[in-house]
Amino acid sequence: MYAFFGKFSIDHVQVILRRDFEILITNPEARIIAQHEYTQLGGGAFNSAFCFAHHLRNADPEPADVKIFAPLGYAKPEIICETLRDEKIGHYDLAVNGGHTHISNSHIFVILENGDRRIIGSPKMEESYRISLTDSQIDEVVSQAQLIRTDLRYFFLFEPFACGAKEKQIPVLIDAGQAVPEDANLIDPDLNVKAVIFSMHGNGAVINETINAFHGRGIDLVIGTDRERPVFYSQKGSPGYSIPVTPVDVKDTLGAGDAFTGALCFHFAQADTISPEAVSSAARFASNTCTTYGRDWVPHTI
Repeated sequence: MYAFFGKFSIDHVQVILRRDFEILITNPEARIIAQHEYTQLGGGAFNSAFCFAHHLRNADPEPADVKIFAPLGYAKPEIICETLRDEKIGHYDLAVNGGHTHISNSHIFVILENGDRRIIGSPKMEESYRISLTDSQIDEVVSQAQLIRTDLRYFFLFEPFACGAKEKQIPVLIDAGQAVPEDANLIDPDLNVKAVIFSMHGNGAVINETINAFHGRGIDLVIGTDRERPVFYSQKGSPGYSIPVTPVDVKDTLGAGDAFTGALCFHFAQADTISPEAVSSAARFASNTCTTYGRDWVPHTI
C-alpha cells in the first residue's frame, strides 16, 4: 500500500485577467467575468496520489493500493466519493474519531496571462481538525505501507505513524513546501527519509542553508524546485547541480508541484531510488500539467 499523508480540499477555480485580479484586490465586491472556471478535488495529498496512481496504473495492470490519509470529518461531498471511486484511490479518514464536519474549500484565481494561481479562503488545517487514532489503527497502517509521502506543512498528521515507520524503516518522501532551515528540525534523523522536495521560489537568501539543514538531519537527497527554472539536485557529500526544465506554453500552474512529487514517488516505487533522470522525467510531466486547465492533462504520462 502506498500512503499519501496531507490534506483534501475542494478547489473552486476561476481563470481571470490580471487586470481583473488587481481590481479585486482593491475592491473585493467588484463583479468580474471569468474566462474559464472549474471545480475539482485538490490538496497536496490528493494531487500527488492522483498523479502517482495515474502512472502506476499505466505501468502495472494490477497495482498495489494507493490510499490518502487526510482528515475529512463527517461531511463527504459527492465530488470526493465519485473522484476517489473513479481513480481507484482509497481514503483513510484521520478525523474518524472526531473532527471537523466539513472539508476545506479553497477559492483560487488563475491568472490568464501566465497561469499563476492566487489562493484565497483556504482555512488552516490545524485550526479545524482534531486527529484521534487508536494504537491498532496505527499498527494496521504501518504494517501495510510500502512507501509514505507526507507534507512537512501538515507533519502533525503523520506524527502518530512516525514511530512505526521508523521501526520498520518504511521509505518516506517529504514535500517540504517553501521550507526554511528551521523546518528541518521537524524531521527525526532516524526516519528512513529518501528525499525532501522543497520550493526554492522566494527563498533565495536561505536556499543553501535550507539544503544543508536537511542534509544535517541525515537526509541524503534534497530536491529544490523553482517554477519554470531548473530543478536543483543535491546529494549529501556531493556538489549539487541543476536539471533543466522543458519550457511549455503555460495556462494553469495549479497542482504542478504536487504532480512533480507524485511522479517522483512513482519513480521511487519502480526503482527504489530517485536518479537525476527520474527528476528530469518528473519535471517534464509537471510542466505538461501546466499546459491545460484542471486535469485535462491526464493523457500525459512520464
